[in-house]
Amino acid sequence: MSVNDDYRIRYEELKSESEREIDKYIRYLSGGALVLSLTFIGELVPSGDVKFLWVIYGGWISLVLALILNFISYFITINNTEKTIDDIDNDDKEWIKKAKKRNKPIKWFNGFSSFFSVLGIIGIGLFVTLNINNYVKKNSEPKTQGVKTRAGQESNSSDTTFTYKQTKNK
Repeated sequence: MSVNDDYRIRYEELKSESEREIDKYIRYLSGGALVLSLTFIGELVPSGDVKFLWVIYGGWISLVLALILNFISYFITINNTEKTIDDIDNDDKEWIKKAKKRNKPIKWFNGFSSFFSVLGIIGIGLFVTLNINNYVKKNSEPKTQGVKTRAGQESNSSDTTFTYKQTKNK
């Protein structure tokens, strides 16, 4: 075995480990974002104040697609690895070429999985931002309360001074 072969093996192991980590993070991020968004919509936003539901639906669909594509990629990888091991055991001289050809779809699945994961997280972040802004605007407006005047009429607090002066002058 040459030095180059040793480096090649190390780089292949590093690449394999990186791909496993990326797959794991996609599952964690997508699943976590789904749970957090469900918690946000269920607990933090009163049902009457929810706006832009289509944004969260799009985010949820994207995250679910990311998870599905990630799992499909995982199962294809397992199947391809078994085929490659069989090729090696059978002394197939073309096993490297076959393995590379079999792994092309995995790259596509992983790429789309990453894309949908990022898209879903952006969608949920946008939904949360829009609804928090809506909630803050709605709750920062001054609330007027009904106040009884001397004449016994109910009035908004901003009208009380005017009504009191009118009643006093009568």
